[in-house]
Amino acid sequence: MFTIREKPKLRAAILACLILTIVFIAFLPSLKNGFVNWDDDIYVLRNPSIRVLSWVNIRTIFFSSFVANYQPLTILSYLFDYQFFKLNPFWYHGVNLLLHLLNCLLVFWLIYMLDGNMVIAALTSLLFGIHPLHVESVAWVSERKDVLYSFFFLGAAIFYLYYLRERKSIKYYYYALLFFFFSLLSKSMAVTLPGILLLFDYLRRRIPDKSIIIDKIPFFILSVIFGGIAIFSQHTNGSLIYEGSRSLLQVCSLVSHEITFYLTKIFLPLKLSCLYPYYGGSDFMYFFIFLTLIAGLIIVLFISRKHSRKLMFGSAFFLITLLPVLQLIPMGETIVSDRYVYISSIGIFYCLSAGLMWLYTKKIKYAYLKNSLLIIMFTGVMLWLIFLTWNRCKVWRDGISLWTDVLVNYPNATTAYNNRGKVFFARGEFEKAKSDFDHTISLDAQYYRRNKEKGYFFYNINLADMYNTAGKHAQAIELLEKAIQKDHAHMYDYYSVLAVSYAYAGNAAKAVQLLEEAIQSSLVDKTACYYNLGIIYRNNGSYDKAKKSYDEAIKLNPYFGGPYYGSAIIYSHFRDFEKAVVCFRKAIECEPDNEYLYNDLAAAYFSLGKPAKVIPLCKKAIRLNPSYAAPYVNLGIAYFSIGKYKEATASLVKATELNPNLMQAHSNLAEVYYYEKKYNLSIEHCEKAIALGDQESNKLLKLLKPYRERPNLN
Repeated sequence: MFTIREKPKLRAAILACLILTIVFIAFLPSLKNGFVNWDDDIYVLRNPSIRVLSWVNIRTIFFSSFVANYQPLTILSYLFDYQFFKLNPFWYHGVNLLLHLLNCLLVFWLIYMLDGNMVIAALTSLLFGIHPLHVESVAWVSERKDVLYSFFFLGAAIFYLYYLRERKSIKYYYYALLFFFFSLLSKSMAVTLPGILLLFDYLRRRIPDKSIIIDKIPFFILSVIFGGIAIFSQHTNGSLIYEGSRSLLQVCSLVSHEITFYLTKIFLPLKLSCLYPYYGGSDFMYFFIFLTLIAGLIIVLFISRKHSRKLMFGSAFFLITLLPVLQLIPMGETIVSDRYVYISSIGIFYCLSAGLMWLYTKKIKYAYLKNSLLIIMFTGVMLWLIFLTWNRCKVWRDGISLWTDVLVNYPNATTAYNNRGKVFFARGEFEKAKSDFDHTISLDAQYYRRNKEKGYFFYNINLADMYNTAGKHAQAIELLEKAIQKDHAHMYDYYSVLAVSYAYAGNAAKAVQLLEEAIQSSLVDKTACYYNLGIIYRNNGSYDKAKKSYDEAIKLNPYFGGPYYGSAIIYSHFRDFEKAVVCFRKAIECEPDNEYLYNDLAAAYFSLGKPAKVIPLCKKAIRLNPSYAAPYVNLGIAYFSIGKYKEATASLVKATELNPNLMQAHSNLAEVYYYEKKYNLSIEHCEKAIALGDQESNKLLKLLKPYRERPNLN
């Protein structure tokens, strides 16, 4: 038998479990996603601040901005993720999803404290949890800041409500202030909390007095401080856009466009995208829409005077929490984005839930039929939202699916073509990469002619890299030299890539000259210049100069794996495999998902006579890339050296299947077959190895000469 007090707790627990289960199912595909080439490399994959848990790194995180934002708690969360999970994307997505589930509970808790109706709280939480507009905040690793700041934001709001309810317990006030501080350290959008606290006073009908303002003063002080830090961070990064010519009508038009966009996507979440190109529009059209929305809200408030306080609260919650991203202070190029409405949508969902509850409880003729219809419609909408969210999570699986999705909805999005081309390029799909880069340059050239602002830097760099990888060095040189004439501001950045093109083309002297000129500039990434200089010197046999260049690159960026790899190759050349192993391991610390590094480290250990260390490294390389043939060769050699001929044969056969022209696979397979007395097979692979240029196999072939006329010995 439950007491009266226990029954609501049990009901709340059941509803909470049901909400969490539904939300978890809706977002389940996100756990299978990897990292995407949109900030994930900056925040996680190539972020030196998260690699080592040290006071130096923690100090750096808290005393510097990151990607034009001050978000130390978010970066700190990545640091702890890396210490436990390295670069396994499953856990990064898992943490994001866990935070979202916790936020759903906090929304349920917050609305229940505000409204007192458990059903309204549950509906609001469910809509918040499963809406596809929130997929970007949850399924994108780099948007950890959204779910993290929201957790502390909602926690601070709940603690403040406890403080209002139990004025004698001042501890709740301090908890609210602490959580607000944590929220600000996660993302600057939390600055709107003091305005939301005033809304709580309005909804709870608090009698206006000086205590209402005094309570909020510390919150407003923190908001002003962190708002100033946010503006300063944007300014120092060059993200603030100064547009003195923007008229009041244009400001109203832009704000109207944003509000209309978000409301449309909340009620009809179709054609969602990680990137929404803004093509502008009629100022009067958007301003008219804005006035229409205001008029509509006034009419609804007048019709539902009894419930207008809830409607006003929800609408004001939506608008206040949107203020930082309404471009009242122009920041960056992003006008609208799904992630901006993560917290704001709670206000609209509360209005919808309260309205639905009012319709459900309204006593009219045939109320049972009306309520049955409402339940059926609501269930249908929920299933539709879950379906959209499930599929939207899959869009964030990788860079190809993400940018293809953008192009399906917005075929002229230059950034999407460029970023998808980079993924194709990294995969070795050069024709597809070139097609995307060509689209990018063509579309951006049109944009450049219209606006006379945007250059071609990133697009030309990507295309030149692709030409070099495809062996078309003359085309890369021609492209970059033309680019330098059009985009003189990035001249030395072009020099760095142009030098690589000249080096590939056989003009090492010109390459060195360009890199040395670039190094003298203060406007270029000197790490890349020294690294490229090291490669050129190494290829020319100037190993001392190469090592010095690599050392300079390491001093500038100790978390870049390339110079360690280059140093390891030099040590291997001079057969100093002990030092080579150290450098290979340093490179792997920087690039733990690089299968080539594991294979090269395995080869170094084999040269040291340590086959036991070779086997796990080769297996790791194979797990990272099952189609990479080289580690199968090293694995086969290692098995052969410890007498496991069956395993050696299987590994080497697999290598020949993956790459029939791999000389080392055939030569070693011939030797294994010889020891297994499978002479005909040994002869066959000896001849293939010799045809591929292996002269050493001639010695084994001489030993096999007596068996050429005895075909049944296998």
